[in-house]
Amino acid sequence: MLQREQRNENGCHNRYTLEVKGLTKAYGAHPVLENVSFSLGRGEVLGLLGPNGSGKTTLVKILCGLLRAGKGDVAILDRDYDSGRLDIYRRLGVFLDGEDHFSDLTLHENLTLEARVREIAHAKETVESWLQYFELSERRNRLASECSKGMKKKLGLCIALMHRPELVLLDEPFEGLDPVASLRLLNLLQSYREKGGSVVLTSHTLHLLPGVLDRAGFIVEGQLIEEQGGAIAQANLVQTYRSYYQSPCEPRCPVSWP
Repeated sequence: MLQREQRNENGCHNRYTLEVKGLTKAYGAHPVLENVSFSLGRGEVLGLLGPNGSGKTTLVKILCGLLRAGKGDVAILDRDYDSGRLDIYRRLGVFLDGEDHFSDLTLHENLTLEARVREIAHAKETVESWLQYFELSERRNRLASECSKGMKKKLGLCIALMHRPELVLLDEPFEGLDPVASLRLLNLLQSYREKGGSVVLTSHTLHLLPGVLDRAGFIVEGQLIEEQGGAIAQANLVQTYRSYYQSPCEPRCPVSWP
């Protein structure tokens, strides 16, 4: 179980941006998540780690309301999806790996539409600043369907973050990004955290995470186990990851090179 108690100076519980209690999810007879519970305070970044198929994306989809858990509860900013879905969506930012955008719209048109739907103040200037930040300005008039995977990822990150949400859920945000964009995303998340924003992200890019994570949670056989918090060192993160997921007997390479 991954849990952190937060109290103010009077000993009362502070308000969490995210509370998860007893989440269980199975696909048919195959359990994916078992009794997952954790909470996230303001200004915290939690990394969900694990190999392919461990349940990271399933958990993120439950948190953003795209999937229903078999059991358990999710509260986001003191609301649940049954009674406060619209309010949650106004205050939540979501990026899902492989998510499609409006393919027949340009990058600029996608962001402009998002800004209008979100009723973002100074929408024109905001759109321009995000295009510039992720080096999309010169390709602003390219259709989303004609963009590379990395460009689509940058577009998705802009859409997830441009309305300054209070909580952000990011599924594999670094995969497919060029080194400059990865560093800019790191800087962005650090600044976002300093201003009180909360982040849950999944990633396989372990070497980038120590600079931004406050807590690291490992999904092991469907359960979420927190092993590290505070100053997370890259060597410790990699070592812990290997201790959970690397087989003690590595398989032989199936190809014999000459």
